[in-house]
Amino acid sequence: MSRDEFLRATGFGRARSYFLEHDGRLYDSKAVAGYAHGISVGEPLGPADFSGGENTVARQLEKLGFTMLRMHSANGPADNAHGEPGGPAARAYCRRCGFPFATDAGHQELCHWQSACDRRLHDPSYRVPPARLALVEVRLQRYLIDCARNTPAGQATDTTVTYGTLCHAIDPEERYWAAPRFSGVRKVLARIGAFEHAHSRPMLTALVVRSGSRRPGPGFAELCADLGYEVPGGDEVSFWRAQIDEVVQYWSHRTEAEVLMATEPVPVATAEPAALAEVLDAIRNLRTQKGLDGLAKRHQPLALLWAIGRVAQGQDALAPWPVAKAQISELIGQFGRPGDRRNPHLPFLALGRGSLWKITPEPPWARNTDETLRQWLGRTQPPPRGGLSEHVIELLSDPDAAAEIVASLLGIYLSDADTETLLQTAGINGLWTEHTANDDESQAARNLIRELAKDSAIVPAERRHTLTASYQRAPGNITVRRGEAQLVDRFLQTLPASKATRLQLPVGLTDLYDSETGELIEAKVSAEHRYVRQALGQLLDYAAHCDLPVNLLTALFPAAPAPSDTRLLHRYGIDCLYWTGSTTFHRLQAPLPARERIRAIWSTPSGRPPTSP
Repeated sequence: MSRDEFLRATGFGRARSYFLEHDGRLYDSKAVAGYAHGISVGEPLGPADFSGGENTVARQLEKLGFTMLRMHSANGPADNAHGEPGGPAARAYCRRCGFPFATDAGHQELCHWQSACDRRLHDPSYRVPPARLALVEVRLQRYLIDCARNTPAGQATDTTVTYGTLCHAIDPEERYWAAPRFSGVRKVLARIGAFEHAHSRPMLTALVVRSGSRRPGPGFAELCADLGYEVPGGDEVSFWRAQIDEVVQYWSHRTEAEVLMATEPVPVATAEPAALAEVLDAIRNLRTQKGLDGLAKRHQPLALLWAIGRVAQGQDALAPWPVAKAQISELIGQFGRPGDRRNPHLPFLALGRGSLWKITPEPPWARNTDETLRQWLGRTQPPPRGGLSEHVIELLSDPDAAAEIVASLLGIYLSDADTETLLQTAGINGLWTEHTANDDESQAARNLIRELAKDSAIVPAERRHTLTASYQRAPGNITVRRGEAQLVDRFLQTLPASKATRLQLPVGLTDLYDSETGELIEAKVSAEHRYVRQALGQLLDYAAHCDLPVNLLTALFPAAPAPSDTRLLHRYGIDCLYWTGSTTFHRLQAPLPARERIRAIWSTPSGRPPTSP
């Protein structure tokens, strides 16, 4: 079956960015995932049932052991003669930090994310997948190969090279590894050793020794043990010398063409960093001060929302300090905690020390206090400009990523604020594109809020069918989240206070997590079919990314779903919980075998053994 025949049969379109690589061929990742789901659980997924991309399909397929490749062409690779996605992609490196990536046209010159590029200027292995080597690592690999190839016959033990000699040859300016300890090079050697082992070649890093003992460091034996090597009789020295002999024997018989193939392998994995996860992690770890009430101050989250609003309105992302000062100050005055001084220079400067924010020109950070930096802001001409970093701005172009970022800021720091007014004041209400389901979704949320206030059961509305499965939107998403939150609050009235827990995961903020039972609960504003599907997908996604024990998944609705939708949830081992009025909820339990089957699926890929319910 050709590529187009397979896509027509499954209903998917051609992939543009992410491809599954197998036996030297590329396959459309989302189509493969949807088809494989049908083989696994008996119900194939269509293109509208889930989203593709790095944080969904690519990540899950990599967890299952498959190799993913990202192509940086807007339309994906052209077909080869067999009607498949184009052949092996060209090897390319960032001209700034040496990071490897794949491109079908060889046109990309810089890393996709500047923050990761900055990090790799000091740590060449940062976020480089195990199946790839950074440019400086390839240079080090080639240097050791040349040492082995140039060794005279019978003199294998003379081919060793010290850490200092190696680092000075590869990195004379000490850009990565500074004397005398050359910190970090051992991590690179471990990556090269694992890379060589994966390609069925001897341990090239056996050639690197300490200058005093002329023996390898302890990391060499540890790596060999991790890779499954056996040391006969525990004699590590004899084992090491035998590895040197194998290295020299192997490489001394290789032609220059074979060496080039070994040091420039076909790329087999995506080099794209988990950008959204990094941004969400930075948001969670904002170094906010505490107010008199012991709660975190809102200055930095409000400044970030202000900056997001500028992007949403099409303004210059970097605002002059006088403009930023006035507008951030106004936002703090209106939405900050009672009694807080506005001090807009504090969040402006504090954010500038992290990866989410950019200030130009760079402030004179060294040995300067907040007061001297505030004076620098006021005196510098032309005024310094500040706002979101480039990689955050690029993420905001994706509606789902933008919604995740805003939801994290609101959920972590501003959960008790008037979020609807706040987002309108910050100018964020136009950030997402409206969809046809938005009005229906907002109306369902308003109905839920009204019925909860009346303490009466909700009569299910007539079910509608729409073509969209999009969920997070504005301004309707504000009302939706409020409706879901109030439904969860009503359910919490039936539980002890200690069970009122939410989890901030890399893929989003859960509605409720019970740490005693390991139950994850996702609430929806309606029991219509599309909300059931959303709850199902979100629960499975949360479970796969949760490091805490997850023993039970539950979808919470304001009314009983249709029997067919309840069966859909039960097929995936998910309980159905719905409100019947006042503080009464009815649970429709999924069959125990279905629970156990699906729990094993989400537990195994991340390395967690299934836990007992």
